[in-house]
Amino acid sequence: MEHPPVSERRQLALAPGVTLLLAMVAMAAVGLMREHMPVLMLFYTVAFGAMLWAWRKHAEALEQPGVLMGWALAFRLVLVPTWPDLSDDLFRYVWDGWLLSEGINPYAMIPSDPRLAAFSSDPLFASLNSPDYHSVYPPPSQLFFLLGGALYPKVGVMWAVFAVKMGFLLAEVGALAFLVRARRVQGEPMAPLVAYAWNPLVVVVFAGQGHSEAAMMLGMALAIWALVAQRPVWSWMGYLWAGMIKLTPLVLGPLWLKHHRGKGMAPAVALGVVFALPMALSGAQIWQSLQLYVGYFEFNAGFYYGLKFVLYWVTGEDVSKSLGPALRWVFLACAVGIWAFVPVKTWQGLLRATALLLSAYLLTATTVHPWYLTWVLILVPFVATLRWAWLWVSYASFWTYSAYLGWDHGLQMWGVWGGFVIFALAQWIHDRRVRSVESEPAS
Repeated sequence: MEHPPVSERRQLALAPGVTLLLAMVAMAAVGLMREHMPVLMLFYTVAFGAMLWAWRKHAEALEQPGVLMGWALAFRLVLVPTWPDLSDDLFRYVWDGWLLSEGINPYAMIPSDPRLAAFSSDPLFASLNSPDYHSVYPPPSQLFFLLGGALYPKVGVMWAVFAVKMGFLLAEVGALAFLVRARRVQGEPMAPLVAYAWNPLVVVVFAGQGHSEAAMMLGMALAIWALVAQRPVWSWMGYLWAGMIKLTPLVLGPLWLKHHRGKGMAPAVALGVVFALPMALSGAQIWQSLQLYVGYFEFNAGFYYGLKFVLYWVTGEDVSKSLGPALRWVFLACAVGIWAFVPVKTWQGLLRATALLLSAYLLTATTVHPWYLTWVLILVPFVATLRWAWLWVSYASFWTYSAYLGWDHGLQMWGVWGGFVIFALAQWIHDRRVRSVESEPAS
């Protein structure tokens, strides 16, 4: 079969890009609203298919960073102006930023504190999902929140939300640039980057819903590039930035220490102390709020729900309150095993250990919001471990937003995490067969 010239192939890359873009436009036109989930899922499925189409059939066109990043930016710009109805986290971001702009420590008081009566009488207060919890967002996150908080009293919530989203968009564009640079240094094809850059879930939760993980991705991508390029100082800085946006990546510290053997970590340690001080000086109430978030919230946690169901069937009792803490101990045991036994001498080994550790966290968590999946999706282009399982979950987890409509959440869990198990097993069997063939002596 005769192949078309390279220039024509590059033009063919328009097909998946335009398809995905039109799917995003359709989602924006319908509105990212909870009551529109059935039709949104249709457009989301089209977008996901277009992402896979680009990866498998238009790899050559994606070698051009302008094509890869240009489309990725276009998808995001379509959703940035949309209203964030699938999640209300952005309103807490604006609230924290508003307090900060007025010179008030956002960690010092819960939103419902009587001392904040002048603020809680504002309509923004009614949009907060946890007014009785202290803010748990670290100081670098608060800098992004300040973009919207400072504007809120002057221009209202719509423009404040837009300002925070734009700040996150700039951070994520920086992340995409570092990912492209990492692939260039690595000397590997660019096409796998669409698993993150063109993934509709990533676009929806960042550009559409404005979650702070978008800023965390900048640190993750910086660390990935620095590891590939053998820049230990910047590797540590990327690790620190990611951890100071979302805290969870801090569990990767022993892996970084084992890989770098302490080399280049001093600047990150010094900056980390500065970043941590505002939270540390605000007292134990922040850590109590973190415990409440972990211990009492439940969502999209397939293995937690599975164990809960089995234990209820065996004992006849609801073990939710004890199962959550028990799973934290399970995660700690997994983490210790990964820290101790997974080799991290090479950057490939370190990224694989990172993927395993974050996977262990998500699999033992009681809450796995769709945007949490971005923690592992950014690693998918560089790490084959559980690649297709996490891509399946990134597709199927969009369905979980329909829980707001009263749809059967248990059935969704079977689809999301049952699919994870199937894809993980399929990839394990495939990899074993490949290794078996490669180990056979040549005839």
